[in-house]
Amino acid sequence: MRVPERGFRRAPGHVGRGFRHVPGHPAVTLDEFRTAVYAAFGSQLEHVTPELMRDFIARMYAQLSPPERTEKGAVVIPPDTIGAASYEEIVITFFARMLELPPDQALILLWLFAGEIYFSDLGEQYSERFKDLAPPEKIEPSP
Repeated sequence: MRVPERGFRRAPGHVGRGFRHVPGHPAVTLDEFRTAVYAAFGSQLEHVTPELMRDFIARMYAQLSPPERTEKGAVVIPPDTIGAASYEEIVITFFARMLELPPDQALILLWLFAGEIYFSDLGEQYSERFKDLAPPEKIEPSP
């Protein structure tokens, strides 16, 4: 389900279909987000799977904050993440940003982040649990 593009505008020089968030306007309201979640997974999230959640999260992140791109299509890395020495620093920066957002927007992003963390961990647990069911990998002889 495509979330309405209210609060978005095309960025100058922006390549692709994405929109950049216009400060001061909600990217997606909590009601719109809730509707998108229910449409994707059911009213009690009864249809959620790690793969569906991953796809949903990727689509929502792309709508809420598509990466800025150069005219040639390369992704521009935000300056405050360039000097990050670890994933931990990036996550801390993310949490700090959440404190500055309106509550509904912070809730949406934190929900997506929690879903991403939980379902990636669940996927790893499934992989470990069922690894013996997968056929053994073929080892190609060296030339």
